[in-house]
Amino acid sequence: MAATWAVDARSRRVLWTARGPLGATASPVQVSPDGRLVAVGYNQGATDVLDAKSGRLVVRDASSAGIGAGDMGFPPGDSSLVTVALDGVIRTWSTHGSEQFRLQAPAAPAVDFTPDGKNLVLVGEDGEIVDRRTGKVLRRFPGFPAGRAFAASPQLRWLTYLDPSSASFRIRELEGRTGRLIATVGVPRLDTQGVAPDGRIVAAYVDDDRFFARVIDPRSGRVRDLPQSVSSDGCAATTPSFTPDSRLMVSVDGCLHVAVWDLRSGRLKRTIVLPDRSNGSGALLSPDGRYVLLMVIGGAFVRVDLASGEAAVRPGGQTEGRALAITPDGRFYAIGRQDGTVDEYDARTLRLVRHHTLDNAIVRLVFSPDSRELAVEDTSNVLRVWDTCAVCEDTQRLSERAAQQSVRELTPGERATFGVS
Repeated sequence: MAATWAVDARSRRVLWTARGPLGATASPVQVSPDGRLVAVGYNQGATDVLDAKSGRLVVRDASSAGIGAGDMGFPPGDSSLVTVALDGVIRTWSTHGSEQFRLQAPAAPAVDFTPDGKNLVLVGEDGEIVDRRTGKVLRRFPGFPAGRAFAASPQLRWLTYLDPSSASFRIRELEGRTGRLIATVGVPRLDTQGVAPDGRIVAAYVDDDRFFARVIDPRSGRVRDLPQSVSSDGCAATTPSFTPDSRLMVSVDGCLHVAVWDLRSGRLKRTIVLPDRSNGSGALLSPDGRYVLLMVIGGAFVRVDLASGEAAVRPGGQTEGRALAITPDGRFYAIGRQDGTVDEYDARTLRLVRHHTLDNAIVRLVFSPDSRELAVEDTSNVLRVWDTCAVCEDTQRLSERAAQQSVRELTPGERATFGVS
């Protein structure tokens, strides 16, 4: 493992030691002009930005080149880092993990972007729509019953939760932005409940070695019991998730089995047996319905191809994953962990492309509708919005941005000098 030391020039005392990626060797080292940051490049293409005073990792960027870092430099202002890998591609990164916004949010069980991506929606005991550039509260609306476990569809359009005043299992559905009650439905049994993007309600549970799910249309009252899947005895269903078109649904039994249903046909599409036990955080479907992504005990994550059933496992970090998100365009995966780290993976190669380190455990991740930003909430209820840095890996977009920023109107003096009318 590569290591970087900071040594006091007078006493020769080691002030701190920072460790790089496992199996890597370090090469170039650069210090920012103001002396606050240190950049270290590695032979497999990653670059670390370290706090010069403490050696703490601020952000790790891993280019898709997978080839040694040639050199790097801090432009004026120290807000970005330019790297040149041995593949000859120049990349620009943010030195602070592409952070664009930070907000001390109230204790809120849900956060998402509005459909246009310009604002954030926070739903807790109070509901708020917040300008994601200034942090200003633009509008308030009725909040959510305190301490109630619930499920939500993308952009928090629909919210569902168990009615606390009912002795039986009764699920209430609300319109997310107004808190308006849409429907109340009853089910005989459930471990968990969820809501699809089109507003249909799902109740799921495990009984002995069978996995059950029921779909309810709250507007028509139509009920459909889905085909049973297999399970492990003593497990419990986790919150289901859906494709954006509400066609496919996935749920995990909290142990080793994953069930994927086609809600249009009402058929069980596939039952998956995991290589390791699920950590109980549920599963996500890729937007195109090709893959199931979930986390397992030990910090690894698994991606299963629905067509073949083949599973790809990535070891991940040293602590358990707590939050998982997929960009709407399917290009990146993000995993937030108990130790405060957030990893972003390229969906095509499953390579780690960015690694963030925060002080508190991650509880929530959500990508913006255009896939360009990532909202991160930690256990101290600090909400950050980061650029996913997709441009860093897209040479065409980089050249387009450079062209836009290098073209300007000539000044009167330049027109006179060069004889341009």
